[in-house]
Amino acid sequence: MPILTYGAQSWALIKTQMESLRKTQRAMERSTMKIKLKYKIRSSVIREEIRIKDIGYTTKKLKCKYAGHVVRTEGDRWAKRMITWRPSDRKGPRGRPMCRWRDEI
Repeated sequence: MPILTYGAQSWALIKTQMESLRKTQRAMERSTMKIKLKYKIRSSVIREEIRIKDIGYTTKKLKCKYAGHVVRTEGDRWAKRMITWRPSDRKGPRGRPMCRWRDEI
């Protein structure tokens, strides 16, 4: 889990990226237990056996923990400036707005 979520506190994840992380987690769980897909054992059963939490829950927990750390910092640090910064002179690209880290918190 630590390898899969390294730096997760600073990611701005969209649904497709979260699903790919979940697929990777399930594949890693199966490989550690040496269970092949052809055995047709549900992922929930495997997860109960090895007692690992879902990657979505873990990344959200890490992100909230980091946000609390940044809010408590004193002075004018880079991380705090990046959270409160808003570009004012540029228009964004056409289409759907980009997912920002601050929007998920």
